[in-house]
Order: sequence, then structure tokens, then C-alpha cells
Amino acid sequence: MDSNPAVNARLQKLIDDPWREENLSFDEIVVPIKELPDPEADATEAHLTLTQQDTKWTDLALSKILIDNPLPPPPRC
Repeated sequence: MDSNPAVNARLQKLIDDPWREENLSFDEIVVPIKELPDPEADATEAHLTLTQQDTKWTDLALSKILIDNPLPPPPRC
């Protein structure tokens, strides 16, 4: 039931108003390099992360081209 989430009583004690008001500085936030926008992007889509750019080609179903159009057998000599 999504409308009734399970509540962990231990976590409830940790989360209070002073905890909610704390902010992390940008130096304390760890982001994997693959999740950052490409710093050397030459295309118009510079906002895409490296992970999104890697999956962009698979979104075009390029892997199915060979399945749908198999290569002819090599010529026999």
C-alpha cells in the first residue's frame, strides 16, 4: 500500500527541525562523473549526462538493424 508507507521509528527520532534546516555545501555533495553533464560537449545537447549519451544510441534501436537486415554470406573462392 503506497498510501500507508512503513515508518521506521528510529529514523523518526533522527529527523527533526534542526536536521531539516541543515544544508550541504557543494563540496560535500558527491556525484558520479557519469551523471554530470559532458564538459567537452560539441553537440547542441550539452545538458545530457555521459550516461544519457551512452544510452542514446541504444534508444534508436540500432542493434536491431543487423537482425532485421542480415548480412549476406561471404563469397566462396
